Amino acid sequence: MSHRNWCDTCRGDVEGSEVLLRCTSCPRRFHMECAGLRSDPGRGWMCPYCKADDEDEQPSSKEQKSEKAKLKKRIAAVRKCHTECKDRSRSFLTQKKSHLKPFCSSKFVKSLKQQTKPASASRIVIKKKPAFVHATLRSYQVTGVNWLLSRYSQLGTGCIVADEMGLGKTIQSLAFLAALQHHGVPG
Repeated sequence: MSHRNWCDTCRGDVEGSEVLLRCTSCPRRFHMECAGLRSDPGRGWMCPYCKADDEDEQPSSKEQKSEKAKLKKRIAAVRKCHTECKDRSRSFLTQKKSHLKPFCSSKFVKSLKQQTKPASASRIVIKKKPAFVHATLRSYQVTGVNWLLSRYSQLGTGCIVADEMGLGKTIQSLAFLAALQHHGVPG
């Protein structure tokens, strides 16, 4: 077993007579400042990572169990959404392979194999005055938000809003996020 002589938080080496704290549950080591301690905790000290794992295993109340269950459910929903989004993006890129050749490495273009088209997500469209946005959007802002939503929900691709200054990119971005939340799309 190798002797680790660096801090797992700052990755700094041991200097002079400095001693790193060693977790009793794992091989991690920490400077006292990096572990958030003012004095030597003595034997039996567990690092923040191991404490978090230990707390995950033994929630102390029903409320904490409920919160952890909700968090796990949320994480699973976000992972599922990201996987579906990635599949739609990959399908889109595969369809546009010939257009990508001048801009991408040949290795990447070859990695885009023809695959069955993933199920398309339902199209999300907002109107002029959506209930979940507490502002009045101008018609070009509604068009911009709908374009953002189509890129995300239909193609699984990201995009950039690049208007002139003062035309409402911030409200469009917030309306985009509010529309995703309103329609139950995690992530």
